[in-house]
Amino acid sequence: MKYEELSIFLTNIILKKNIVMDDIAKLSEISPAFLSDLKKGKKSCKKETWEIILKYLRLTKEEETEGWLAWSYSKIDKNTKDFIKHLQEENSRLKKVLEYVEFKNKQ
Repeated sequence: MKYEELSIFLTNIILKKNIVMDDIAKLSEISPAFLSDLKKGKKSCKKETWEIILKYLRLTKEEETEGWLAWSYSKIDKNTKDFIKHLQEENSRLKKVLEYVEFKNKQ
């Protein structure tokens, strides 16, 4: 699957919000076949197309941010993607260390 992040994002949102892809296709005037390819991770899309799709998914701000992150990942090479994921994991680990240090300082 070439565009795994887009596929995972769309699949999760569609299931979570009980969205019918044909409805999104009609509202957005994007072909059902193209939306299906996005959902399957076979294709990515232009920024303008992604904006239209996100508009009709009834997203929270957090979900919209996740959507843009998934779209961004579809535009970068694997090494960069892996490096970003590594940085995110390291950031998460360092946040836990910081929380522990702050907790110890309060005692």
